[in-house]
Amino acid sequence: MLHGRLPYSEAKADFHNTLLYKRKMFGRYGMKSNVNPGTLWPTQHEIGETIEYEQVAYPKSIQETVQMLLKDKEKEQNQINARQLKIAQNLKNLEQWKKDVTNRAAKKLAEVVAAKAKKDALIEEVRRHFGYKINPKDERFKELLMQKEKDQKKKLKEERAKAKQEKLLASMMKSES
Repeated sequence: MLHGRLPYSEAKADFHNTLLYKRKMFGRYGMKSNVNPGTLWPTQHEIGETIEYEQVAYPKSIQETVQMLLKDKEKEQNQINARQLKIAQNLKNLEQWKKDVTNRAAKKLAEVVAAKAKKDALIEEVRRHFGYKINPKDERFKELLMQKEKDQKKKLKEERAKAKQEKLLASMMKSES
């Protein structure tokens, strides 16, 4: 409304005669818009289309929709509670898990250190065999080192076989008694 008056007293363009425009003018200016309010109501056909659209777009009643939303919210809350409970239980086990990880790391480190010490002892034994300090890249050193390793593996295998045989004999003695 410009200076308390309607923008147009009569239609200036084709769209000024449309029902949508007239509804808009009546909504803004009320009875001053010179629009008959009886013509603005929807027709039976429009009401039928609106009802059909709402039945397709919103097939459930408001109560059913509210119940469905409440169930979804309750389900989501239950999932959150279950997750929080699981986290709380995991926090109780956290210290034990930390200890397990550190124990495994220490065990692995001890194995690496033992293997290195064993290898160093073998290398030192090969050096003592030659009687002087020899370069580990020398062919004679490599050959003797491989021979020593083979001997150690053979000795270990024999010890295992002997232990197995003793175990078998012990179990036979037990079964005979």
